[in-house]
Amino acid sequence: MPVVALHSGLTDPERLDVWEAAASGRALIIIGTRSAIFTPLANPGAIIVDEEHDGSYKQHDGLRYHARDLAVARAHYHKIPLLMGSATPSLESLHQALSGAYRHLRLTQRPSQHPPAKLELIDLRHQRRQGAASWRHQGD
Repeated sequence: MPVVALHSGLTDPERLDVWEAAASGRALIIIGTRSAIFTPLANPGAIIVDEEHDGSYKQHDGLRYHARDLAVARAHYHKIPLLMGSATPSLESLHQALSGAYRHLRLTQRPSQHPPAKLELIDLRHQRRQGAASWRHQGD
């Protein structure tokens, strides 16, 4: 059982099996949803957070937490690498990367031949508001 998955579809006994495999070291790779960050690990080697910007990493009910931020804390505690991936990083993570707190690695090539998405920056400070949600350029 070198790879295990934690998700809401597991029964309580299955979840216990995964936790015990992770805690004992039988499971070498744990793939999971937001709550997987709480999984006990015998010998953690790295934490990977894919699509780190995704809002689903935030738990709003009961015990409130952000799994991405807990991953940062847990990696620091265990002194292990943390890899956070995103094509559209959160502003918090982008700031940390640009300020040098995180090492910023950029993929300069796509794995496929598709061209990168076109981006356009629009400064809304100098635009007139038209109604509740519509904007238009001044002079239009």
